[in-house]
Amino acid sequence: MRDRFKRIIKTLSEGIIIFDKKGFVKEINQAALDMLDVSPDEIIGKPHFAGKSTLIDEEGSALSADDIIIPRVLETGETFKNVIRGLKKADGSITWFKASITPMLDSNNGIEEIVNVMIDITELYNLKKKDRKILETAKEGYWEVKLSGEIIKVNRALSSFIGYREEELIGKTVYDIADGDGRKILEHALNQLRFGVSESYAVTLKCKKGFDVYTMISTSPLLDSSGKAVGGFAFITDLSDLRATHRELERQHSTISAINEAIVSYVRSDDIREPIEHILDIALRLTGSEYGAVASFNDADGKGLRILALKGVKWADDVNRGLYERAMQQYSGKGYISCPFMDNLFGTVIQIKKPVISNKAGDPYRKGVPEGHMPLHAFMGVPFMWHERVMGLIALANKKEGYTGLELELVEAMARSISLILYRDEEREASVQKDNILNAIASFSRDLTRTLAELEAYEIFKHYLLSLRKGEARIDAVFLVNIDPSRHFAEEVISYNNSGIADPGKFPGVEKCKAYIFAGTFIIKDLSNDYACPFHRLGAKSGSYCCTAISIGGAIAGVLYMYSKTPRFFTEDIKETIDSFIALLAPVVNNIRLLEMNKKLALIDPLTGLYNRRYLEAFMDKQLAIVDRNNQLLSIIMFDIDNFKTFNDTHGHEAGDIALKSISHAIGRNIRASDVGVRYGGEEFIIALPNTDKMTALDVAERIRTTLETTPISIGLNKRAFITASFGIATYGMDASSLDAMIVKADTALYSAKKAGKNNTCVWQE
Repeated sequence: MRDRFKRIIKTLSEGIIIFDKKGFVKEINQAALDMLDVSPDEIIGKPHFAGKSTLIDEEGSALSADDIIIPRVLETGETFKNVIRGLKKADGSITWFKASITPMLDSNNGIEEIVNVMIDITELYNLKKKDRKILETAKEGYWEVKLSGEIIKVNRALSSFIGYREEELIGKTVYDIADGDGRKILEHALNQLRFGVSESYAVTLKCKKGFDVYTMISTSPLLDSSGKAVGGFAFITDLSDLRATHRELERQHSTISAINEAIVSYVRSDDIREPIEHILDIALRLTGSEYGAVASFNDADGKGLRILALKGVKWADDVNRGLYERAMQQYSGKGYISCPFMDNLFGTVIQIKKPVISNKAGDPYRKGVPEGHMPLHAFMGVPFMWHERVMGLIALANKKEGYTGLELELVEAMARSISLILYRDEEREASVQKDNILNAIASFSRDLTRTLAELEAYEIFKHYLLSLRKGEARIDAVFLVNIDPSRHFAEEVISYNNSGIADPGKFPGVEKCKAYIFAGTFIIKDLSNDYACPFHRLGAKSGSYCCTAISIGGAIAGVLYMYSKTPRFFTEDIKETIDSFIALLAPVVNNIRLLEMNKKLALIDPLTGLYNRRYLEAFMDKQLAIVDRNNQLLSIIMFDIDNFKTFNDTHGHEAGDIALKSISHAIGRNIRASDVGVRYGGEEFIIALPNTDKMTALDVAERIRTTLETTPISIGLNKRAFITASFGIATYGMDASSLDAMIVKADTALYSAKKAGKNNTCVWQE
């Protein structure tokens, strides 16, 4: 039996060393001799620490005879598993191995001999060191902590975005760099790590300089050789920019809501004070202002303002309080406060017909305030206009940090709404049509707030344009062209033609479109008499048209063309209504685009256009619930590019990026709309196949594999290259009962495909 055992260990690829009960080498196979770089005569019969190479630990420190595990096994009878050691040879090269040391007991439970099994992990260990290098250069933060929360390792990115040097963070606890709520979240996370639970948390960390850094922390347990959790590691993503974008979207949403509510409120009550006070309240809250006022301009004598809303005024004495009381008396009636142009900030806004921001004493616009008025340390005044006519202003004051351009944009939107309300109030008794206009605007605004997509917003816009009437006359054709900011292309998003005139179906181009070039509006009241643009869409010889540029996000983003068979249809009130529609449409479209951009950034890999790991986890949570409920199967294909490092080294990283993009094309050509392709790692991909059995998944994998090996990649001028990939398949319900287990088994099948020669597909088998 012993001879048979000797023959077996000689053929093993693992190194085997057998020690006697005194720690001397009894037997050793060839694999162990190769690792130790010794001959049998140099080690058999010698003590456990004999050998030409230096034994080192994972940190590279040499181990003395007392540090070697064999004596501890002899003393305690304890088994040691997966101990990592290195053998540093005379030439400086290091062979890394994983050792498992087991005592063999005799009938009296005494140690008869010790078996040391050694596995060469040099390649894997060097890869691990490479991963450490990747962590050091990664944009995401990284830490390793003890279960107590003490930080034992960080990378450069983490120290950079929270403002501490790496050595300053080592020895601190995670609680030292978190706020109150953050400490509770991190305490919970560390408790979960004790049970091996990996989770993600939104946590506010405190930068060394005192400001907050908003992060997403994804934690996983650190395990010792026995599989016990001894700490944790985490990847920390800085979400500060995303949060700032989210806050700005909230501010814009609040602005739009205030506008919508104000317009609806006015339509219901015909009282201008309530909606204007509501808008002023929102303006004060969004900007953090102490004081705010809305006043209309009396252009009869050019010297008066009527108070429409007033908030936050604090009067220091009875004299100043008298000014307030007089203002409110006139506010309740129709009187005006005298406001000579050159004497104060309010008059300056009216005079120049432009917004004024004054954040410091030396500002040239700072010309004082009316006598007895409270001091204004910081000021923003925005006129509300109806075309070229100044109707009044909204004034905000005494924000501690001063006013910004972003806040000005929000208040300008509110000013446009106030101007609309005031104009409607002036004309309310004169025209029933005006009531219909505001009702249409309110309905349009309400419908816009419920839209879920940009194209739906355009459909709503078209519907309300076509609802405009002057008697029996209406708009008979509408075309809206979205223009890419780079001016490379134009996309038609509204195309409606009920005029009876053939549509040439082509936008003339930004270089010929006057509305685009001049960022303005062109109205031809009567095509039979007036000169018309030679490039106007339908080329009609009668009727009227309006062509106007649409600004979204501060840039000309579209051109709207409308035609009516009726001459003089586009009168001032119709044009004003269209302007109101556009004023409401533009921020909604801008918000939708920002939201879509943020969703894409969060869920899409920017290089390949495939989904990322975050999307895969959310997708699989839903799909696995469906699978369990309907007793279906779900398969995943996991694959990576063969010899990708060699490909990059040979052709360059730009060629590597092209190869990764080609993977995306191959996936898209071979999966269903219900399937999901994911870039899981650097050159590693996963395809999720709902309601798919293993054999069908195998067919899909083979189609993709064949596509890759037969499709050349252009890597330069007249240069072509080919790539191959290895695939592993696992099926939920057959091979695994969780996403993590399914990924592990697909990865194991992928490894089998690699061992089988690469450019291969393997399915998981027990």
